[in-house]
Amino acid sequence: MATGSVLELRSELGQAVRRTSSIYEKMTRARSETLPKIGKNDDTALMIAGYLETHYTALETFFVRVAQHFENNLRQPRWHSDLLDKMCLRIEGLREYVIAESTVAGLRELLRFRHFRRYYVEMDYDWHRMDFLLGVIDRLHPRILEDLTRFETFLDALAAETEI
Repeated sequence: MATGSVLELRSELGQAVRRTSSIYEKMTRARSETLPKIGKNDDTALMIAGYLETHYTALETFFVRVAQHFENNLRQPRWHSDLLDKMCLRIEGLREYVIAESTVAGLRELLRFRHFRRYYVEMDYDWHRMDFLLGVIDRLHPRILEDLTRFETFLDALAAETEI
């Protein structure tokens, strides 16, 4: 494994952290400023749904880069779910887990929602479900950042190891 490719992956991790944090901050601002003014309606649900989907997609994009870098094979029919399973595996002698198993359950909720949003093109969102998902992301976002910080430490050590 070349040092440059590890450093590239580390850079992509930094990009994923910045993107997900920015999306989360914008969603938080929309919840505290826009929702109280406009209320919970189809338009605001669509806005929040977009933030939820984009947050998950930014993470998944990084997970794909990790899978490619460490040559994790993904089963084609359910590769999105398979990818999450791979990201919580510690592979002895190859890599540390990227996200904790406890983080995966929440990410599965976001993955299911993203799948629903992309393929069923519903415009009538259930605000009870939206509130549930907002609770999920509120609990999940700090844990994801912790997991990615720990993985960044692993990548730093790996880069230093490959320099020798």
